[in-house]
Amino acid sequence: MSGNYAAAEFSGSDGGFIDFQDATDGSDHDGRIIYAHSDNSMKFSTAGTQRLHIHGSGEVSINNTSTTGMLTVEASSWSKNAIYVRAAATGGGQADFAGIGFYNTADAGNI
Repeated sequence: MSGNYAAAEFSGSDGGFIDFQDATDGSDHDGRIIYAHSDNSMKFSTAGTQRLHIHGSGEVSINNTSTTGMLTVEASSWSKNAIYVRAAATGGGQADFAGIGFYNTADAGNI
C-alpha cells in the first residue's frame, strides 16, 4: 500500500486477531476481530459471540456462521425481524417511502 498510512500488522501462521477486553488477565474476549488464513475469512464478535463472518469468497453471514447466498442474515429469535428498513421522515412527517425489493430472475413466483 502506498501513501501516508499508519499500520498495525499481525503475523501468524494461522492468522491474527484483535481482542477488546475488560479483564487484565486475558480471559475476557467479549469483543474480537479474527482473520483466518485457512479460509481467508474475517470474523467479528461482540458480547463473546460471533456476529459477522466475511467468508473468503466474499459472502457475508450475520448472526450465522454459514451462508446460503451472498448475504445471509439470521434473526436471533422469531420475535425479531432479520432485516428492518426504515426511511427517515421528511419535513417532520411520515417517510415518503421505505422498503426493500426482492427479485428472482429464475422463478418470479417463488418470492
